Amino acid sequence: MNKNLFQLFGYPVWLCDDTYNITKKELDYVKSLARRENGGGGGNSTSISDYLFKDEKLKNIKDFCTKQMKIYFNDILHVEKQTELYITQAWANYNQTNQSHHNHHHANSIVSGVFYLQTDGVEIDFYKVGPSVFPLEFRYDKWDTNNCLSYWLKSHPGKLIIFPSTLKHSVRQNKSNVERISIAMNSFVKGYVGDNNDKTGLYL
Repeated sequence: MNKNLFQLFGYPVWLCDDTYNITKKELDYVKSLARRENGGGGGNSTSISDYLFKDEKLKNIKDFCTKQMKIYFNDILHVEKQTELYITQAWANYNQTNQSHHNHHHANSIVSGVFYLQTDGVEIDFYKVGPSVFPLEFRYDKWDTNNCLSYWLKSHPGKLIIFPSTLKHSVRQNKSNVERISIAMNSFVKGYVGDNNDKTGLYL
């Protein structure tokens, strides 16, 4: 069992085993990108560009993230390789002191990821959607991934967290003086999906 794979509310969330060595040049470049305020009330901002991985200056980060996304899709989820996952959009998020990121999910995407360039460990929170497993509200003497309604993971520079795009998540208020900078990404698939025998076969 992969110690960095978390089963949250039936959703597989993976904190990638590998760590990318971010260069000062890469970090300075992402810091220099034009920004706009992000809606949702958290006060944070996002890059105006939504296609950062088309930028040659971020090619090595793109290659790292692409490799990890494919490991998640094919080796952890065991999706057959006749279906290929590829990154569609990628954009930077910036959380300065006292800023947060609202609760949301990623539409028009299969698998999403968050790559951290600079952070003092500000947590990302994941949330259970829908009713409790049981029809009664119990009191628990311990919270874990089997009974929790939300779960958080700390952010680390050079790390990538990957999760199904439908999973709700948010970013806690940044209580440090270190600006939290990340690149979020979406993906889609191409190739063959489904099964002709089940009348679900589809070429994308």
